[in-house]
Amino acid sequence: MELRAVALSFLQASLHDHDHDKSAAVIATTLMLATCELHFDTYAKSWRSHFEYAGRLIADAGQSRTADKTDSTKLWRLIDRQFAVMEFLLSLPAPWTSTSSCIGPRNYPMDLPLVACIGVIDGSLACSQDLLEIFKWIKILQDMRESSRNYGALGFEQFSTQYVRNSASKLVALVHRMIARDDKTPAILSEELAEYCDETMTQAYRMANKVAHHIALICLYRYCLDIGREAIVVEDSVANILQLADAIPKRDGVHPSIVLTTALFVAGCEANEMAQNGIRSLLQSQFEITRNQSAQRTLERLERVWQLMPQDGDCGSSSILRGLKCGDFVPY
Repeated sequence: MELRAVALSFLQASLHDHDHDKSAAVIATTLMLATCELHFDTYAKSWRSHFEYAGRLIADAGQSRTADKTDSTKLWRLIDRQFAVMEFLLSLPAPWTSTSSCIGPRNYPMDLPLVACIGVIDGSLACSQDLLEIFKWIKILQDMRESSRNYGALGFEQFSTQYVRNSASKLVALVHRMIARDDKTPAILSEELAEYCDETMTQAYRMANKVAHHIALICLYRYCLDIGREAIVVEDSVANILQLADAIPKRDGVHPSIVLTTALFVAGCEANEMAQNGIRSLLQSQFEITRNQSAQRTLERLERVWQLMPQDGDCGSSSILRGLKCGDFVPY
């Protein structure tokens, strides 16, 4: 908390300096402060305001990004990736998001992500960089669904539903291509990660990358394709997340295991009773080892979901999650 107070004081001074308030360093600091508060602040009261302010700074930076004469290209890439990850997390799982903007037909993106020849693992969500593009698309498709339901005319809703289904099916195929690629040629670490990772850490990141693929598949199956949680493909991804999360070594500090909270929440929302016990145990262990406050909040939220979730057949976890007041909760 002392370091947080120091960071806030320096950040406040920089924000009052109009020559620096839109610099990459200030924006990255604001964004990372939000991330740290999400992980380690017991009540996580301030992270959203810092995240939203970082978003405004990014938007205001605009032209100054190209005019930035400092060596901040890598820093802007980090900002873009981390902001995209946080935006995706804010939409997990899609049913409770209320901040999505209305997307009309002209705003539909044209090109699906490309699958790289070799996966390069990024530290933001401990997954390959091309998978981060899939996560961006998942959020776009979720926004489309919500917008068409809430604002669209019948014709637009039908068009949007078909578009979402077609795009989601293609994205599922792309994720499976990434999985097959990484099985054949193990993913490598990004330049930022490689310089401080030994072989044990590298293997942990590769397992976390596999976990992230199954996060994407569950989100596509459940919230874009409306496949029931009792479907074999959903159960398989839940089981894979549990198996991999259990196998990844746990430790405090900067380590890929800290991002498992997101995966365990996504899997927990679709888990049967047996899988729930495994997820409960893993989140308890996650909190005890990493002191990641988000792990404890995530388990508390899942316990509420499980209490409302019948074990026979598809309960419609979407409707359950809509009924919960989630506030600023994010499983990260």
